[in-house]
Amino acid sequence: MKKILVLTNLGDLASHAALSAIPLSAKLNTNILLLHSWVTQTALVEYPNSSWGIDTLLYGERCKDKLELLTEHLQAEVDDLPDGVHHPSIDWQQEDGSVDHCASARLKKGDIELIIMGSPAGSSLDHLILGSDTALVINKADRPVLVVPAERGLEELTKVTFASDFSDGDIAAVHYLTRLGRKFNFHLEIVHVVVFGQDDSEAIERRKSFERHVAKFHYPNISYENIYGKNVIERLQRLCRENGSDLLVLSHDHRSFWNRLFKSTHSSEALKSQELPVLIIPASLDIINI
Repeated sequence: MKKILVLTNLGDLASHAALSAIPLSAKLNTNILLLHSWVTQTALVEYPNSSWGIDTLLYGERCKDKLELLTEHLQAEVDDLPDGVHHPSIDWQQEDGSVDHCASARLKKGDIELIIMGSPAGSSLDHLILGSDTALVINKADRPVLVVPAERGLEELTKVTFASDFSDGDIAAVHYLTRLGRKFNFHLEIVHVVVFGQDDSEAIERRKSFERHVAKFHYPNISYENIYGKNVIERLQRLCRENGSDLLVLSHDHRSFWNRLFKSTHSSEALKSQELPVLIIPASLDIINI
């Protein structure tokens, strides 16, 4: 059975992000795997009598206790799910290594449907994409990564906003979202991001081609919006607030539109704190049954 992989640092926000895995697992018929990773420091030969080994052992035991407590907390939430829906099992594991390395190793087993991570208060979209441990995981992951902010969880999923420049790489992301939408019955809002100075005639043709591809997925609950201007990140987040979106979705690779945009001076000035859960879908995603 497929699993949702929850990467946790066992901090105060660990259970907040992990809670989002429960309704998703119930709908997707998956189980939940909690993964905590930490990097041990090699003892220096100059200090052979140091307490490094004991400290490492004690830290490992403390983390084990926290993982067990988190598992018990999540299990209580699973037990409260109504009859007739999938009740996911919850397992945990602890690994030595960086979070991106451990996540990549786990993905190679081929049983992960989705990755969930928490983000600290005040994290911005450029930080998530370009400058954090989350970015390292996103850049290596071949499965979607859901980033849950401290201020808001994913209690419901009725409206999803996908921001696109209508590139070919976004087609796979929309395909994934339509298949997800059939499980959750959400409204999918596709927002065409038009950067200031782009040729309008070219944008119109790209939209027509994109809509023809999307129509082949036969998903009935889709609408399209446009946003223009220099500070498109600010406008996008304002649109999500005004339209009551529950989730913001981006497609991502190293050459993506979003990478270029986040590196610009305009966007770095305009970025606001992350307000919504953000789902990052790799542009090279292989669509599988969900």
